[in-house]
Amino acid sequence: MISMQEGRLHFEFPETSDVTRYDEWTFYRRRFQNKCGEGNKAVDFICLYGETVWFIEVKDYRGHNRQKESSLPDEVTQKVRDTLAGLAAAVWNATECREVTFARNAFQQQRACVVVHLEQPRQPSRLRPRLDANLLDTLRRRLKAVGRVYVVDQTTLQTKRIPWRVHEP
Repeated sequence: MISMQEGRLHFEFPETSDVTRYDEWTFYRRRFQNKCGEGNKAVDFICLYGETVWFIEVKDYRGHNRQKESSLPDEVTQKVRDTLAGLAAAVWNATECREVTFARNAFQQQRACVVVHLEQPRQPSRLRPRLDANLLDTLRRRLKAVGRVYVVDQTTLQTKRIPWRVHEP
């Protein structure tokens, strides 16, 4: 298993996958993030598995409310768009072999999927409401050109055909 941590969540990807934190790439930090327009963003993980490139964004609102002014669909859409643009630029302009190879491999996959791993309070309240139930529909409309979209949490992850596991240590 390949292990990655995001906040309190521990992700375990199959050995046969290739997983990266794109926002930690040298190319992203030095040449793309604030050079190709201000405030480019990145999804938390990119996973190559089978014939699919998975763009994974993790949100855990169990301990705190969403503080950002933009809506969650706006944020996820921008992160996926900026990540795709950055990967395309990395194919030609990254200087580290690992980054160039990963970017090329990403674009050789047969399909792309976007996964929003969203943990929310089990007992919603006025202080901690659950996010809009239309989140999945909104993301599907906005990201239709990219590929299939999933919104999951630890309990629903296994009901989808998603190849990794998530738990809290």
